[in-house]
Amino acid sequence: MTISLDPPPRDSSYVLISENWYLDWRVNVDGRPPGAARRSCAPDDPVAPGARQLELSYHSQAIARGIAIGS
Repeated sequence: MTISLDPPPRDSSYVLISENWYLDWRVNVDGRPPGAARRSCAPDDPVAPGARQLELSYHSQAIARGIAIGS
């Protein structure tokens, strides 16, 4: 999932994304990982001033392993 920030934030801020939080969520802000924090059971990502794009992805090694075993 890609989220464009237009206009980009002027100050440090947070983007709250209403999704269930799981350990395997990853986020990149303008192509770099910011270090996602868990708050209120949802991804809550620190965003630096001027950030333009958030990219969220989910990849579970446990699910991948289960698919490999079941194939």
